[in-house]
Amino acid sequence: PISLLGSDTKTFRTRLFAFGDCCVEDNMDANSCQSPMSPGSSPTPWHDEHPSIRNFDTCCQYNADQNNAKDEPPAKKPSSPTLAPFLLVAVGLAPFATNLQVFIRVLMHPWSQIPTDVAPGIIYLLASALAASCIDVTALLRMFFDLRIAAKSPGEHLLSKCLGHSLGSRTIAAYVVTINWMAALGVLNSALWLSLVNPITNYSKMEPPSSEVAYKIVSGDLQLNSLARRGSEQFWESYYGTGCAFYLAISFVMHSTELAGIGKEWLWKKGIAYLACGLVLGLFGGYFLEGTRLQAGTVLLLHGLLPWLFYKLQSSSENTPKIGNPVGLPKMVGILCGLSMVCAVVLRILKSLPGTTDSDKDMSQHSDPAHGIHLQFCEEPYTFTSWASQGFFMVFHLPYIPVLGSLISVLRGRRLTEDFAKLLVLQTVFQCWTSFGHYLPDPRVWKITECSIMLACLWLIQYFKATSDFPAWLDVRKVVLGYWAWSLMVFYFFGLITLIFAHAVILPILGWLYHKELNLGSLVSMRAKLVGVYLLMFVVALITVESLFCQTLLSWYPLPYHVPFDITFFQVFAVWLLYTAHAAQSGTANASNKNFSSQRAAFVLVACGMAPLTINLKVVSRVLMHPWPQIPCDVVPGIIFAVAAALAASFIDMHALFRMFFDLRIVAQSPGEHLLSRCLGHSLGSRTIAAYVVTLNWMAALGVLNSALWLSLANPITNYSKMEPPSSEVAYKIVSGDLQLNSLARRGSEQFWESYYGTGCAFYLAISFVMHSTELAGIGKEWLWKKGIAYLACGLVLGLFGGYFLEGTRLQAGTVLLLHGLLPWLFYKLQSSSENTPKIGNPVGL
Repeated sequence: PISLLGSDTKTFRTRLFAFGDCCVEDNMDANSCQSPMSPGSSPTPWHDEHPSIRNFDTCCQYNADQNNAKDEPPAKKPSSPTLAPFLLVAVGLAPFATNLQVFIRVLMHPWSQIPTDVAPGIIYLLASALAASCIDVTALLRMFFDLRIAAKSPGEHLLSKCLGHSLGSRTIAAYVVTINWMAALGVLNSALWLSLVNPITNYSKMEPPSSEVAYKIVSGDLQLNSLARRGSEQFWESYYGTGCAFYLAISFVMHSTELAGIGKEWLWKKGIAYLACGLVLGLFGGYFLEGTRLQAGTVLLLHGLLPWLFYKLQSSSENTPKIGNPVGLPKMVGILCGLSMVCAVVLRILKSLPGTTDSDKDMSQHSDPAHGIHLQFCEEPYTFTSWASQGFFMVFHLPYIPVLGSLISVLRGRRLTEDFAKLLVLQTVFQCWTSFGHYLPDPRVWKITECSIMLACLWLIQYFKATSDFPAWLDVRKVVLGYWAWSLMVFYFFGLITLIFAHAVILPILGWLYHKELNLGSLVSMRAKLVGVYLLMFVVALITVESLFCQTLLSWYPLPYHVPFDITFFQVFAVWLLYTAHAAQSGTANASNKNFSSQRAAFVLVACGMAPLTINLKVVSRVLMHPWPQIPCDVVPGIIFAVAAALAASFIDMHALFRMFFDLRIVAQSPGEHLLSRCLGHSLGSRTIAAYVVTLNWMAALGVLNSALWLSLANPITNYSKMEPPSSEVAYKIVSGDLQLNSLARRGSEQFWESYYGTGCAFYLAISFVMHSTELAGIGKEWLWKKGIAYLACGLVLGLFGGYFLEGTRLQAGTVLLLHGLLPWLFYKLQSSSENTPKIGNPVGL
C-alpha cells in the first residue's frame, strides 16, 4: 500500500482520498475506476467518460488534481477593454487641435502692435487665479500639477466611478491635467484672437485702475473682455473661450470637493466664497449685460448641478460628509437648476416660432411716447388716453376677496389661525403692490417687478406652510432666502416669462418628489392639489401665449388680452389658494365631505363676481379719462329710461325689486332657505348666497350705467343736440328708429364690446327680478297670469322704446325673449321640492 499510494504523507493522503472517490471496493482493476456517483445511480466506467485515462494511477492523480483545484481561489478573468481611454484621448485631441488652429490664426494675423486690451485681460486672468487660490490653493495646483500621476499609490480618483476603476487613477489624473491645460490655452488664444478681429474702440491706452474705469466696465461702456464684447458673438471663438472658462470652473469645483468632500462645511465656506468670486468676476467681465446675460444665466444654472453630481460621485465613500437631512440639499438644488434650464430652453424655442415677440426683451409692446409709458404684457393699446389702460389693469390686481373675508371674520368675531392670517396679509400686500406697480410706467425706477417677485415667493411659501406639516429640521428662513435667490437669478438672466413658466413646471414636480420627506400638502386633499395644479398650468399657459403672440393677436383684433390672466391668477387662483389653506387650517380638508360641490359652487360664485366688478372699473376708468367737454345730450333721456324701468319693476313687485339690492336675509338671524340653495348647496348658507346675489345685482346695475355712459361718449348721437320735452313726435322717432337715444342699441355701438356687456347685465337684472318675485309668490298660475303678463308687457314696451325691435338689434331681442321662456320651468324645478309651492294644475306642466 505504501508503494502503491506514495511514500510521502501528502501524496499518500491525496491518492487515498482519490482512490476512495473513484474506485469500487471489490475490484481494484484499472478498468473498474468509476466516476463519482450520485445516490441511486449505477456506476459508470471512468474510461467511458475519459478515454485518455487508462490506468489506476492516472485515474487517482486526476481526482487529486480536481480536489486541489477546488481548494484554490478562482483565477481572475482578464478585464475586457473599455472605450473610456479612447474617448478620453479623442476628447483631449479636440481642444488641442482647436487651440492649434486659433494660435496659428493669431500668428498669421497682420497686427502691428499689441492690442490695448491685452494687459487688462492678463490682469483679469491673474485676478481669477488669485481668487481661486484664496478659495482652495491645493485644488488649483492639482488642476495643473496633479502629483498622483507620479505617485506609487495614487488612490482613487473622483471620476473613477463613471470612467471605470480598471482605467486607473493615474491615467485619469493625467488626462484631466492635460485637458485643463488645453482649456486654459483655449481661453488665452480665443481672447487674444478676438482682441485682434474685434478690437475695442474706446480704449486707446492703458489706464490705471479707478472708480470711474470700474463704473464704465460694470455699466458696459468699456468692454475690456473680448470674449463678451459686442460683435464677438459672430465668432465661434467667443463661445469656445467661454466654454473653456466654464470647464475650468467645473474642474476647480471638482478638485476642491474631491479634497474636502461635498458636505455642509464645503457648501457654506468654500461654496459661498466661490459663488461670490464668480459673481464679481462675471460682473467685471461683462457677462451680466444685455447681450451676454443669457450665457451667464446658463452657466449659473449648470453650476447648480455640480453639488448633486459630485455628491453622487462621492456617495460610495464612507468618509464623505452627508448633507445632514433626509431631503438631500444637493439633489434638490440640482433638480431645481436642471428643470430651470429645461424651461429656459423650451421657452427659447417657443420664442423662435414665427409670429412671436420676445416680451422679456421688447418691453415696449405698447407704448405712448408722449407720456413715456411702456407695458410689458399684451394690454390694450392706448386708443383714448395713456393712463386709462394702466388704471384698468390696476383694478384687476386689487385684493377684493381677502379684504372682504377679513371684514366678515372681524364682524363675526372669528379668530383666524396664525398661518392663515399671515397668508391673508401677504396676499393682500402682494396684490396691492402689483396693482400699484401696474399703474407706474415702465421702465420702473422703484424695482416694482423685483419686489413683486419677492412678495410672491413669501406668499407661496406661506401657503405651503399653512397646508403642510413641515418636519422640525426644516428652516423656513433658509428656504425663503434660497427661493429669493433662484427667482431673482432666473428673472434677471432669462426674463419674467421664463420665471413664470418655470413655476408651472417645477412646483408640481418638486411637490411630487418631496411630498413625503417634507410633508408637502399633507393637510390638503388630493382633489384640491389637482385643481390647484390645473389652475396654475392654465394661468401660465394664458400669460405665455398672450406675451409671445401679442402682436399676432392684436393684428387679428385689438383686445386687452392680458385680462384673462389677471382675472384667473389674482381673482381665481389666489382665491382658490385661500380656500384650500382655510380648509387645511380648519381641519376639514381631508375629511369626507359630501358637500364638496357646494363649496366649489361658492368658489365659482366668488370668482364670477370678480368679472363684472373689474369690467365696471375698467369702463369707469375709461369714462373718467375720456376728454369730454360736456355731458352728452342723451344722458338725461337714458336716466329717464332707467328710472322708468325701475318704476315698472316696482309696479309689478316692489318687494322683489327691494330684495334684489337690499336683501335683509344677509343680517337676519333666521334667514330661511334661499331659492338657489338647491343648485349651490345647502351647506353654503342662505345668508352667503343672498350676499353674493346682491353683490352681483349691484355690479350688473353699474355695468348697465357705465356701458351706456361710455357708449354715449364713444358713439355720440348726431341728430339730438339738445334736450327735448316728451311728445308724440319724439316717441314716434324713437319707435321708428330715427332717434336712437339708447346708446347700447345705437347703430355703430355693435363694434364696442361694452354694448354686449351692458345688454347682458340688463338681461341678468331681468332674470334676477323674476327669480326674487317667484321666490316670494311661487311659480304658480297666479303668478303667471298676473305678474308674469305684467312683466311681459312692461318688457315689450321698454324694448320698443329702447330700440331693440329695430333691424340691427332684433336678433338680440328675440334671443332675450326665448331665454325668458326658460325661466318659469327653471324656477318651477327649483321650487318643486317645497310642499307649499303651488303646482301648475295639469299633468303636462305648463
